[in-house]
Amino acid sequence: MDNQKIAGYIAQKRKEKNLTQRQLAQMLYVTHKAVSKWETANGLPDIATIPLLCDALGITPDEFFAGQDSTVQQENSNLIISVAEKYQSMGKKQMLCFSAVIICMFFLVSSSFFGDGLAKIITQITAYGVSAIAVYKLGSISIPEVKRLQKILLGCLAIMAVTAISLSANYFTARNSGDIHTTTRIAWLIFGDYSYTLQKFLLGFKNAVAATALILGQNMFVLSANLRNK
Repeated sequence: MDNQKIAGYIAQKRKEKNLTQRQLAQMLYVTHKAVSKWETANGLPDIATIPLLCDALGITPDEFFAGQDSTVQQENSNLIISVAEKYQSMGKKQMLCFSAVIICMFFLVSSSFFGDGLAKIITQITAYGVSAIAVYKLGSISIPEVKRLQKILLGCLAIMAVTAISLSANYFTARNSGDIHTTTRIAWLIFGDYSYTLQKFLLGFKNAVAATALILGQNMFVLSANLRNK
């Protein structure tokens, strides 16, 4: 409890009510010298006087002890939460960048051991990894985000287009590579594309465009990597 802050708050609220120290003292059945002591942080009202003082100034006991309006407290709380969320988001981005660097280093080191076979390894990791992440993302969609039917309809149209491209690209890949694992991946890729695109459309059109571009790039990468193995 900050006595100086409370003193300033009492004086501020008294002036907002257009009351003199003497008028406020009369309302509280105390002397004007007592009010002066409160406003100069030389003392505090006794427990019995605080409810009367709060009523006279139009504040709550919580606001009195905090020395500020509840709206200010809420704004401060929101600011703290916002800063914490930003730091948390920055931490996630840093972790993502660090993970990407580690993966790139792994591929560079592995290339000296696997040679041409590295393309096949990257294909497997890309197909299963990206699709698994997309399926996981589907579970993070919460019902309150579905606010409008239009978003769902747009999402369905985009999903149909992406799924058709995914199916044709992956079918062509499987037919040319003859790899049973590639054929098995088709279901994963389509379901992953579906879930990932749906989530992004629910969160915004720009995100949906980015998701669609990522999915198309993923499938073209899978296709080219498998063709290089031929």
